[in-house]
Amino acid sequence: MGGFTHLHLHTTYSLLDGQCGIVPLVAKAKSLGMTSLAVTDHGNMFAAKAFYDEARKQGIKPILGVEAYIVDHDHRERHEFFRQHKELKEKRFHLCLHAKNLVGYHNLVRLVSEAHINGYYYNPRIDHELLEKYHEGLHCSSACIAGEIAYYLDTSLKGGNNPKKAEEIALWYKNLFGDDYSLEVMLHPSGKGEGDGKQIPPAAVDEFHELYARQRDVANAVIALGKKLGIRVIATNDVHFLEKEDDDSHDVLLALSTGTKLSDPNRMIYTGQEYFKTEEEMRELFHDHPEVVDATEEVAGLIEEYELNSDPIMPKFPIPAEFGSEEEYAKKFDEAALRKEFNTEDKPKNFERLGGYEKVLRIKFEADYLAHLTMIGAKKRYGEPLSEEVMERLKFELHIMKTMGFPGYFLIVQDFIRAAREELDVSVGPGRGSAAGSAVAYCLGITQ
Repeated sequence: MGGFTHLHLHTTYSLLDGQCGIVPLVAKAKSLGMTSLAVTDHGNMFAAKAFYDEARKQGIKPILGVEAYIVDHDHRERHEFFRQHKELKEKRFHLCLHAKNLVGYHNLVRLVSEAHINGYYYNPRIDHELLEKYHEGLHCSSACIAGEIAYYLDTSLKGGNNPKKAEEIALWYKNLFGDDYSLEVMLHPSGKGEGDGKQIPPAAVDEFHELYARQRDVANAVIALGKKLGIRVIATNDVHFLEKEDDDSHDVLLALSTGTKLSDPNRMIYTGQEYFKTEEEMRELFHDHPEVVDATEEVAGLIEEYELNSDPIMPKFPIPAEFGSEEEYAKKFDEAALRKEFNTEDKPKNFERLGGYEKVLRIKFEADYLAHLTMIGAKKRYGEPLSEEVMERLKFELHIMKTMGFPGYFLIVQDFIRAAREELDVSVGPGRGSAAGSAVAYCLGITQ
């Protein structure tokens, strides 16, 4: 076996449609000997962090993706546009995008955000112009029968107009993505409802046969188009649930999603083939074209290992010059002194965790200024002289904030809370949650 990677897959974050839980999903891939796996939820990346962490934990290469909705006009057009152009019926196509590296991940985030913020019309949509702007670092594939290429090949096979349309679109994508563009083929040969005891609408059985016939014809046309244009063709399965027997519960999920009853003869129903298939099953499906299964590993090889986690990004709080400067602190505190101060008994490697000398020096500077402001506020809150109990508590909290690297955060928060109350006349509550139990937060005016 040459290996196989699922590149078109929906988790429970494809809300009321996908049924794959993150932990069992990754465990399933691991048990089948797969080394990489993609998640492409409908229009969102809600699963990205949980999937990334679990995949790395289990030794699987995570491929972060999305099955986007793309339109052939400005994605920002909504109700008013279609009210004025009643002759138009929006064609909303599916498109799979995978982040190859950190640049690609950031571009994928931008695309999904833009789709939700400015492109939402029944679904979060993007367009070709937006894709041109944010295509760097992405692998793109043509998606299922609802994708642009499949749609125009299907209509062409049925005698529709413009038989060259699919080729024109495929060339557009190839010119944009180069070798990072793939055509997808999938086959769902369903026997659901044929002597298996499943109570499904009789019309659905005919629909399954018709869909499989379309998929076969489109797959053959896609493979021919790929050879003609020199575009990679990959086999996918549009996974929505893990095990074959999960089809019944997925049926219930779809009924809930669409607000219909299982007895409704016109309800939405899937073929039952949308489960997490093994490499052997995929090779059996595409036994005439084993290269399309092999090609999934080629795509997986394009995906780089990159770090998704990052340190918090916060501005430096401007500490008044009369209090001191980092340069002065650098002269007073060398690395050995800061190691001794920050490496505690319970955190012997805290100095390294916080980022080394320069970052710890800044934290020390901020911590001392935070303590300065706290003591000023403590005298106002508790009066003078401060009791031993209050002093002990403040010192303890300030020590925790310092060794965790949080002084800058508290300085920033107290500043915007102060500005809201004193300068902008913005209503601010008395504080709640764990911060409400902090004496330092109380002395700084963050809480009341």
